Amino acid sequence: IIRYRGYSGEGADAVGGEGGILRFRIDRKPPSPPEIVGPALAYSSVPLSVSFNAQEGRVMAAVDTGGNAGAFAAAPPMLGLPGSPDGPVTYRVRAYAVDEAGNRSVEATPLVVTVDVATVYVAEDGSDSGDGSRAHPFASLDAGLALVLGAGGQPRTALAIRGRVPSSGSVTLPAGTRLAIKGGFDAAWDPQPGAVSAILRERASGPLLVLSGANLRIEGLAIEAGDLGNPVLFSVAGSTLVLSGVSVAAASDGDVLFLDAASSSLSLEGSSVSMEGAVSACVIQARDCDISVQGSRLAAGAGVRYYSGVNAAGGSLSLGSSAFSSRAVLGTRLVALQSGRVDVSASYFDVRGSAGFLSIGSFSDCTGSVSGSTGYLEWGGNATLFSLRGSSPAFVQDSFYAVTAKGSIRFFDCTGTGPLVRNCILGAKGSRNELLVSDRKSLPGEVAANCLWGFSSYLSGAFTVRDLAVLNAYNAADGKARPNLAEAPSSTFAELPPASFELAEGSTCRGAGMDLPGYSTSTSTSAGSTAGTRPDIGAVQSY
Repeated sequence: IIRYRGYSGEGADAVGGEGGILRFRIDRKPPSPPEIVGPALAYSSVPLSVSFNAQEGRVMAAVDTGGNAGAFAAAPPMLGLPGSPDGPVTYRVRAYAVDEAGNRSVEATPLVVTVDVATVYVAEDGSDSGDGSRAHPFASLDAGLALVLGAGGQPRTALAIRGRVPSSGSVTLPAGTRLAIKGGFDAAWDPQPGAVSAILRERASGPLLVLSGANLRIEGLAIEAGDLGNPVLFSVAGSTLVLSGVSVAAASDGDVLFLDAASSSLSLEGSSVSMEGAVSACVIQARDCDISVQGSRLAAGAGVRYYSGVNAAGGSLSLGSSAFSSRAVLGTRLVALQSGRVDVSASYFDVRGSAGFLSIGSFSDCTGSVSGSTGYLEWGGNATLFSLRGSSPAFVQDSFYAVTAKGSIRFFDCTGTGPLVRNCILGAKGSRNELLVSDRKSLPGEVAANCLWGFSSYLSGAFTVRDLAVLNAYNAADGKARPNLAEAPSSTFAELPPASFELAEGSTCRGAGMDLPGYSTSTSTSAGSTAGTRPDIGAVQSY
C-alpha cells in the first residue's frame, strides 16, 4: 500500500494537497501443476480423450507425436487422441497451469499412450477367435485380412505379423484399398531391425492376393509356398505393389508364377525370390507396367526345367544392383521386354545349365541401356545372350564371360538394329562363337573400345568382320572410336570369373575406355584409376 500527497513547494510551510492511496499485489508464487486425466493405458486400439484438472488458473497443453514437440495452447475441456489411418501413433501429452498473475507452474507428469486404430495383429501364438488387437491377435493371415476388408467405420490400413502364420485363402484387395503388411516384431510388438516374420502359404485354389486398383506394401516378411495348388501367388491390375525386405521361396509340381500384373507399378527393394522344383517358373509377368528391381535377387534352382525372371510387354523396366541366377536344366530367359524402356545397372547375371535355350536379355523396340553389369554363363549347348529387335538399348561398361561345352555362343542376335557396344569386356570359350549378328550393317564406332576374345566372328549378317584388325580399321572411320582389344581372361581379370570381375594389375583394359557423354564413369573405374583419366574397360563390381 503506497500513500501519496502533492505539495505546493519544497519548504516546511508548503501547503499540501489532497492525498491518495495506491494499492496493488505482487504475486510471484507459481500455481500447482495441473493433473492430466486419462485412461491408465499404454496402448489403445480405439481413439481416446483426456481432460485436465487445475487447482487455479488456466491450463496450457501440448501434444507431441512422432518425436516432434507440439506447441502449447489453451487446453480444451476434452482433448482428443484420434490415432491415424496410417498406423500406430504414440502421443505424449504435456500441460502446465498459468494463474491470473501470469505465474507458470512446472509441467505436469506427461501422459504417454499409443493409439492404434489402423493395425490388425496376427501372431503364431494368436487365435482366429481373437479380435485382432495386440492383446488378442489372430492366428492366420486370412483372418487378419478379413478384418481389414470388413472393418467398417475406421479403415484398417496396416497388418502386423509376428512369427510364422498360415494362409490358405485367396483375398482380393478392391479399388481404393491401401494396406501395409509388416513383419519382424518381438513379443511386445516392437519392430526389430533385421527380424523377419513368415507367411506359410498352404495349398489353395487361387492366388494369395489379388489387387484391383489397390496400394499394397509388404515389408520384413518371408513367404514360403512349398506346394502351390494355383500357380499364381500375386495377381495385380491397376495397382501399386512394393516389396521391401521380402524373401519368397516357391515350389510346385507344375508351374509357378510369383507375380502376374497389368497396368501397375511394381517394386522389389532388397528382396529375393527363389524358385524350386517347377516345370515352368517365372518371377514377374507384366503388361504395361513400370517395374523396378533394386538390390534384389531372383533365382531358380536345378529342379526347375524352364525359368523366366522378368517377362514384360510395354511400360518400363529398371534393374539396379541386383542379381539374377538360374540353374534351370532346359531353358532360361532372365529378362525380356517388348516396347518399353529398359535401364539395367550394376547387376549380375549367373546362368549354368545343360541344354535348351539361354537368353540373358530379350529386348524388342526398347530404348535405354545395360551398363556396369556383369555376367558369367556355363551352358551345355548353343546360347544367345541378347536378342534385339527394332530399337535396342546401349551396352556400356559391361563384363560378360560365357563358356559352352558343346555348341556355340552368340552374344548379340539383332534384327533391324545394331546396338552401341562400348567399353565392354566380352569373352567366350567354345567353338564358333559370334559376337554380333545383324541384318543391318553396323556403323563405324558402334562396337568400339571393347576387350574381346574367343570369337570366330565379330560382325556377320549384313556386314562381316572376322578379323579384329579389320574391325578396328572400320571403327577408325568414326573419328571418335578407340581400337578394340584382344586379351585372355588370365590377364584381364585378377581372378577368373565367377569369383571376381576386378581387372588384373597391368591389364591393358585399365584406362583404355572411351569417355562417353551421358554415362558416369565414377562407378566403373578401377581402384587404380584417378580423376581425369579415361575409364577402364568393363565393369568392376565384385559379387
